[in-house]
Amino acid sequence: MGGTGTDLAGSGAGTRCSAEGTRSSWVDKLLVILLAGLVLGLLCTVTWKASQAKADSGGSSCDEATSEPTPLASGAVAPEDIPAVGEQGQLQVRDMGRDRDRITLRTFLRLSGPLPAKVVPPEEDGTARDVVYLNVQAGPFQREDGVQMEPEHVVATAQVSMAGRREILVLTVCVDPVVVTSGNDEPRYAKPGGYTGTVYVDDPRVTGGTGTYTVNMKYKPITAVLAVVGWGGLLGALVGLALASGVSWDTLWQNVGRTLSAIIAGVVALYTVYVAQYDNDPSWQGDTSLFIALFATSVGSVYAAVHVAGTLNVVPAKERRVGD
Repeated sequence: MGGTGTDLAGSGAGTRCSAEGTRSSWVDKLLVILLAGLVLGLLCTVTWKASQAKADSGGSSCDEATSEPTPLASGAVAPEDIPAVGEQGQLQVRDMGRDRDRITLRTFLRLSGPLPAKVVPPEEDGTARDVVYLNVQAGPFQREDGVQMEPEHVVATAQVSMAGRREILVLTVCVDPVVVTSGNDEPRYAKPGGYTGTVYVDDPRVTGGTGTYTVNMKYKPITAVLAVVGWGGLLGALVGLALASGVSWDTLWQNVGRTLSAIIAGVVALYTVYVAQYDNDPSWQGDTSLFIALFATSVGSVYAAVHVAGTLNVVPAKERRVGD
């Protein structure tokens, strides 16, 4: 009887120690997760501020040397002699990616008839002009949320070659995301996003004529994007290791198959999130809501990958114990 009482007492003490050890282990894991969350939040905040303070490098400015319209010829022109400008075939879209160099878009519009030579004055030396530049007006290029480019970011010209049939009007639009105006040494940058705008031919020598364009600019500081994805994935991995069944911090080296499965699944999940949310979006603006969504998706995808890897049966059949 005495031996039996001693055994029961020892068993009860062992059970209490085991329960206390389990609670202590969970408390330690919870503290590590909270500390990691605080550190990740601090690092993400510092990275975000640094990326916002970093200036983007731009390319050459749009050349405005040919933007001045050709003067009007003296004398009236009969309305029936003024050609009409045809419609644009389709919306022109240009994806700039993360580059900040200027881009040029050209649209060829057909006139209803030849541009009359009498509406074009000769050169100062009396010779005929080879090219006639018409007056154009660029409407606001803006995003869906109403944010507009500065007028200096968009320069447009319209020209008609006087050689040949004189029936093609070339509408040229130059978009420069980085401009420096006279008297202002600080460059001005267009915010990332998708901008749509229309250029109008406003010249009495022709009637009508418009071109509509969409320019997509992606958020440039990719270090901030990779940092948010990476830290989100790390937090998801920590939570997954704490909660997943079959893989934990204590068994990483003991269960190599599950550990490798978790690592591969986590990397694939992170890459999928990066491609789906950032790389495939040509007008990713990089605002706060998008970064929060990117971070949350990174955490959730890696946690799910680690959890699935921890619950799958990746141990070879011959190494399994009876009852596994």
